[in-house]
Amino acid sequence: MFREFVGGKNTIRLNHIRHLSFRIELVRYTCPTCKKPEKEVTIARNNRLFTSALNSLLDILSSWDRKHGGLTLEVIALSPSDVEHHAYEPELADDYPFQLEEDLEQPSRFREYHAAKSTEHRAFSNRHMRQALVRLHGTPLEMTPLSRKGRPKSIPTLPETPIVKGFLIRRSFFRGFALSSLAKLFNESLVALEWFRLERWASLTLDQEIAFYTDMWAFLIPTLPQTVKKLSFSQWSRWKPPWMHGHLDQIDLRKSLSRALAPLALRLTEFCPPDVMNLPEFFYHLGHMSSGSGEAKLELLSIKGGRFAQSCVTRLLTSTAAAAKALPRLRILEVWHDTRGYEYLFRYTQSNGQATVTWMNGGDEYPLAPEVLEAWEDVASAYSTRPIAVDRRRFPRNQQMTDQTWYNRCVYPLLELRRLAFDPVTLERESLLIGEP
Repeated sequence: MFREFVGGKNTIRLNHIRHLSFRIELVRYTCPTCKKPEKEVTIARNNRLFTSALNSLLDILSSWDRKHGGLTLEVIALSPSDVEHHAYEPELADDYPFQLEEDLEQPSRFREYHAAKSTEHRAFSNRHMRQALVRLHGTPLEMTPLSRKGRPKSIPTLPETPIVKGFLIRRSFFRGFALSSLAKLFNESLVALEWFRLERWASLTLDQEIAFYTDMWAFLIPTLPQTVKKLSFSQWSRWKPPWMHGHLDQIDLRKSLSRALAPLALRLTEFCPPDVMNLPEFFYHLGHMSSGSGEAKLELLSIKGGRFAQSCVTRLLTSTAAAAKALPRLRILEVWHDTRGYEYLFRYTQSNGQATVTWMNGGDEYPLAPEVLEAWEDVASAYSTRPIAVDRRRFPRNQQMTDQTWYNRCVYPLLELRRLAFDPVTLERESLLIGEP
């Protein structure tokens, strides 16, 4: 139907599409299959459906006349059975009405919709069953060879689609792309991509999490199109996988990932990296590479720091300053954390020759150390003749925590770069989930 709408003589209609949400339907399943991992035959069939559907879409988008326009492409793939067996995830439904930020213009409508959904009768109630979560997460989708009569099987070469300027993968796409296939998409099709946002739920096992970030290092980072200027990663962990309290830093992967992201950050203008990075390693390489290249374009940087003691926060902010001094175009940098009892927000801004440091924390546990201020005064002096302005304050705990605009937390609404760190619809949805049992 979409091909008929924009194909042939109707190709000009592509110029008027700004956001395209593409939904791929995978294989259905039944009970008790919903509590079992996917079989190999199901995985293979899903991959074929995914490959065929995505290739067809890209073929349509490649017919753009390049005269004007450009769109954001959002991809999601799921089974209709996911919606049936996980009705507490209303954003999985094909009629979910909240896709864009303008859909949130009436916050009460958003809350009322989800409140109504939460009271609906559900044929299945497996929210807290680990086996059901494994099935919902499924297996990351891969581009696979498609059989053709009389020809050997081969993975199709994807058509170039310069019409795609933004690419969005929301966390509601639970199984996600295999990153090797996402790399193929970057290499062959998304040749004019300007921004990319990747949301995901944390893996259910440590081995899966290690595999994901290994593939990010091996496939995703090297193939990101040179045209991309804005890049944002965010990860969520609603179900608190058992490995979450383990030690990812015991392996070298975090350092390798951080070293690979540093040169990538220099060619971006806006960046929100994954929060599993080794931050000292990232800032060390960022500072040394930028001072040597003289080509750093980074203007906006949002960093989610860790659940650190004061001494660790102090070291983090001083190492951040060393890197920031080598970023001449930097306008706003935020380092923050949102766990209750460990919340903090550090912001550096440079505007019209005036540098300002803002420090917010939840109490006396996290004062701004003198060495931090000294390090950032050094940064400011490199790009301004005015003395640095300093704003120290506590988070406003007197706010009504039931007020949804505060997201049941005190950090998110105070982030100047929250639109870089989070998709607006996802953040609004998270505000409701935090309060759910």
